[in-house]
Amino acid sequence: MTLQVDNIIIPKSKSKPSLSNMDTTFDNIKYLFTFFDYIELKNIYFNDNKLNIIIADDILYISSDDYEIAGNIQREGDNYLANVSMLHIKKDKINIRGELKYSLKNDTLEISGDFDAYEIKGKFKASKITNIINFSLSSDTFTTLKPLMEKLPLGKITKSWIVDKIEAKKYTLRSLTGKGEIEDGNFKIDFDALKGDAFIEDVKIYYKEELSPVLAESLVLTYENYGLHFDLENPTYENRSLEGSKVSIIDLQKTHPTTLNLDLSIKTPIDSVVQKILKAYKLNIPVEQKNAKADVSVKLKIPLKKSTKNKISVFVNIDLGEGDVSIHKVKLPVLKGNVQFDKGLIVLKNVDLKDSWYAGRVNGTIDVKSKKAKLALNAKYISIGGKTEKFFVMKNKLLPFVLDYKKNITVDIPILNMKMVNRPKDFLIQVKEIRKIKPYLKNIYIDNGALDITTKDFKTYNFKGKLHRKECLFYAKKDVHYTTIPCSGKVTKNGVDFYAFDKRLHFNSGKSQIDIKNIDIDLKKLLNSTDMVNNKRVKKIVILGQNSKLKYDKYTIVTDNYKIKS
Repeated sequence: MTLQVDNIIIPKSKSKPSLSNMDTTFDNIKYLFTFFDYIELKNIYFNDNKLNIIIADDILYISSDDYEIAGNIQREGDNYLANVSMLHIKKDKINIRGELKYSLKNDTLEISGDFDAYEIKGKFKASKITNIINFSLSSDTFTTLKPLMEKLPLGKITKSWIVDKIEAKKYTLRSLTGKGEIEDGNFKIDFDALKGDAFIEDVKIYYKEELSPVLAESLVLTYENYGLHFDLENPTYENRSLEGSKVSIIDLQKTHPTTLNLDLSIKTPIDSVVQKILKAYKLNIPVEQKNAKADVSVKLKIPLKKSTKNKISVFVNIDLGEGDVSIHKVKLPVLKGNVQFDKGLIVLKNVDLKDSWYAGRVNGTIDVKSKKAKLALNAKYISIGGKTEKFFVMKNKLLPFVLDYKKNITVDIPILNMKMVNRPKDFLIQVKEIRKIKPYLKNIYIDNGALDITTKDFKTYNFKGKLHRKECLFYAKKDVHYTTIPCSGKVTKNGVDFYAFDKRLHFNSGKSQIDIKNIDIDLKKLLNSTDMVNNKRVKKIVILGQNSKLKYDKYTIVTDNYKIKS
């Protein structure tokens, strides 16, 4: 026989649906097929939904406003086996087919099959024990994530990051596992248990609008503990390796602010490319490098929800290689060292420096906001002067100093009462108390004084100042003693030119000659004070005098001109 019905209205029931009498119901339905070869029920109105049902040749077909399903079912003892050839969810255009096994005795359900949803095809498995459902998914390769992302319960910014800022040609969902619970007829997913990973090929990551994208051959996108983690394969930025870089989006649950963690590792000189990355995040770190590479790590924690309370957290670590490093235009010849930026401070750790005139190790901090630094140079040596004549030599000395770079670069060394200023046209060294650097001065026999020393190339030095001696060597007429000596001069690779008393005294170390005019000298004290008699480097000294009295011990020689050789 054939049963056909055009309209059926099923009233709502106050009792909750139950599967406890499913075996009896199933047997009754099966018994119907003893009498009916074909059953078609049209326009079944139930719970504000309209259904159509067709049963024929052991196939059940149901169509409603929400879905279409077709399949067959058979009973083996307490187990029910179903083969669902089609399940089509109309609203989301989801197609599922598979096999189902239900145990009436244990109230367990197992289902597996294929799905086609959100432009993704793949396989799935699920099981139900009482009201707990476990599931797993995997997919074939597909080309877009956007339809799926629109359905997931993620924030707008997070979805934008995954869909708009990560471009790829191919996606493969390798695994997605999770569980949930049926409450009041609804499925409630347990996000704590949700895990998944996807393989993404030919990737571009646009992590900042004004910057070039990060390129990667592929990445593995992993979801776990409310976080998305991006494992990059052979990533590059403007043809520079980013091997070891990591990207993650954490705290996707609504109870915490969602944060983008960006950990970029790049082997590169600290040049305009690196500076552009730093400045994009408002990091004005005055460090640049030439003629070498560094291992640069930039770690950013970026809140994806804009708020006055949520600020970008920045940590920069730079392992320097050998080459020239400039800190706000101060050139430093670096052998190796570490530079870090954290919470507005630049920290220099064991930065080894070596130039023609100094070598040592620097440690300390630079305040980016105030543009001041508190540093310490553990000087292995500092040697200032010509190639053969050095007027300043220091070895194995710890020198704390303060660096200010608001305008000109200024270095203040309190322990030596010295200041150095990197001016636009030259480098100035101010010695305010010579007595503090006297132990390091060579062949300058004075007790105290002050000098300003300038150089443009650290090869030629000009100086000007006043020198003080307790013992008098020079006199004016009427026995006026000069213990303060105004002086100037130049130090080159060829030696020292020293001028005093408005150039009335001139000493040239290259010629070993002193020219004196209109000044009286005490020759004995002069020779003893400079130790010229016992100085092996000085083979001879020539003194040429004009209108100068020459004193030696108790004696005074008055002559218009004289020449003395020693």
